[in-house]
Amino acid sequence: MDHMYLTDCVIANDMVGLQQALASGANKEQIEHCLIVAIQEHKVSFVARILPHLTTVPRQAFLETICANSKACFDLVLPHFSLSDPGAMCFAASLGRIEFVKLFAAHCDIAHNNSWALMKAAQNGHEECVAFLLNGSAPEDYTAAFGWAVRKGQHGCMELILPHIEDPQGVINQLNDILPQLSGNWAGLEAKLQHQRLSHVVDDTHKVKPSKKL
Repeated sequence: MDHMYLTDCVIANDMVGLQQALASGANKEQIEHCLIVAIQEHKVSFVARILPHLTTVPRQAFLETICANSKACFDLVLPHFSLSDPGAMCFAASLGRIEFVKLFAAHCDIAHNNSWALMKAAQNGHEECVAFLLNGSAPEDYTAAFGWAVRKGQHGCMELILPHIEDPQGVINQLNDILPQLSGNWAGLEAKLQHQRLSHVVDDTHKVKPSKKL
């Protein structure tokens, strides 16, 4: 049987045709492909019908539910996977799927797995995800994510991350190759970083605090 027949049934909303095709002996590869198409098409009832015909569900199907931003399909596929999957959280952050990022973060060791998720969100300009992930990140994560935001022109993400930077001079050194080329919203970036550096030396009451060695 041609796997295109199965997917055609999904696209045409032909549930009867799909059931007949599944019962007639479609192979694993055909069924997996059909499942992924059903997820991409947001055909929840078809996903529910196809899943019992698979003993194992491909990871691609799990990631496709996130890509399609389909919580209903995700819930159907989830029993075959785990919410403590750091790779899936990173994938969700790279796409700006904040609902899924929050869901994974509640079950992952966010302090350990947050680095790549924050960097991917910043790199792709997903400000809502960046704002959420900043709460569970380590200082070195801020620096890396900030660098990605600058290099990819994500000004909104840069503004979100900037107040969290603990080593502004280190960021200046890291971005030294591109700072002179920046214009527009980025023209004053080095000055902002220098101001941020000074804010770590003098607190709000103007009392001098020990400065970190830069």
